[in-house]
Amino acid sequence: MEEEAEPDRDAKDRDLECAREVQHATRLVVARAFAGEKEFYFPYQLDWRGRGYALPSTLHPQSDDESRALLLFARGKPLGDRGAYWLAAHLANLYGNGKDKLPFAERVKWIQESRKEITEAVDRPYESEFLKDADKPWRFLAAAFEWVGYLREGPGFISHVPVAMDGTCNGLQHLSALGRDPQGGRSTNLIPGSGPCDIYQEVADRIIPHVEKACSLPEFDGRALYWRGILDRKYVKQPTMTTPYGVRGTGIRRQLMATMMERHPHRFREPHDRWNAANYLAPLLEQAIAEVVVKAAEIMKWLRDVTQELGKHGRVASWVTPAGFPVINRYPRLVVRRIETLAGALTLRVPDPKGKLDAAKQMDSIVPNLIHSLDAAHMMFTVGALKAEGLSDFAMVHDSYAVHASDVDRMNRVLREQFVRVHQECTLARLTEQFREGEAGIEIKDPPPLGSLDLGEVARSEYFFS
Repeated sequence: MEEEAEPDRDAKDRDLECAREVQHATRLVVARAFAGEKEFYFPYQLDWRGRGYALPSTLHPQSDDESRALLLFARGKPLGDRGAYWLAAHLANLYGNGKDKLPFAERVKWIQESRKEITEAVDRPYESEFLKDADKPWRFLAAAFEWVGYLREGPGFISHVPVAMDGTCNGLQHLSALGRDPQGGRSTNLIPGSGPCDIYQEVADRIIPHVEKACSLPEFDGRALYWRGILDRKYVKQPTMTTPYGVRGTGIRRQLMATMMERHPHRFREPHDRWNAANYLAPLLEQAIAEVVVKAAEIMKWLRDVTQELGKHGRVASWVTPAGFPVINRYPRLVVRRIETLAGALTLRVPDPKGKLDAAKQMDSIVPNLIHSLDAAHMMFTVGALKAEGLSDFAMVHDSYAVHASDVDRMNRVLREQFVRVHQECTLARLTEQFREGEAGIEIKDPPPLGSLDLGEVARSEYFFS
């Protein structure tokens, strides 16, 4: 395989930095404009898979760390003891650096033991080395202000910070639930355990022995040496997380090369070093992921095969989500059209007027689009059920749900109940029926056999969302 040309990294970094500065300045203008309002609301729209997206482009609850740190719930609620517990866990999650992988009790204990550092971060944020080390420093600081307020006022402190619980590699959670996969379910925290499972570390642990063995052989593959002593969960996290969203082969290589430059620029100074190292690791990574989430790999292959078979007959896969949202996985083939105008020529890519389909695009998109439709249904069900129980303040991202700290216990119960509901209604058998509806004469093969996972375990899994 030929080595891909890399863009001018210095120029790319300058462009990104410039874009970040413009975004930062624009965001502050918007924030200051709304700072005097008692409350304001964000309009949302659904995409064609049923996913909800906030419409504003600069400041909204689904944006980055800085944007989300600027936003508080207009209505406050007393923390109470349980709210204080979840605020502490939230702080540990935002700090990261391994603290977010601890059992909840240990996360809370670490925050309690870090009282001095957190107070100093609130009093002198620009001087705090502790704050600089946080994975999400802006949201950590916003939550730290409330934690210090709680320390001073006690459980009656009125909290406004959205406290979030995040899914564990949520795409693989949905695929493991679809396949009733006990192994994948354990790795993605669908099954209760003594502590949170770390699927990224699990994938890394499967690859490291291959690298060590390759380096010890008399006639070893020299590319393995690139990874000796540095391969860890951070290198495999993004490829593992994005595999259910259609990232494979070349996409994984690009992710690895970007991480190399971020973490070990001296070891991977030359482009050919990055390419050779990524080319060696990518297939090992894909194999390790398939071994950890067995049913997910089988389902992804089945979905692609079904889409390919439908595509041969000019047909597309379609289904209705448990929330009642119809999804049509249709991608027309695009053709290039050049248009001459008074201002110059324009080159556009438009759908083929003959109605031809892009078979490759439909195959690559079927898995992520199915997952997105399921996480959309899960979010809709969760918000609806919580609203029925009297909650009205939400800051929802597709796989990260935030409510008041004092409402987290209730949200944790409901989001588990609604995940089970989604996967009781959307099964592989039901999907197969929908793929076959109206497609007489097209052979849609049966889905992979189900595993032995009991969906009821999700309700008892403390770290399903954490």
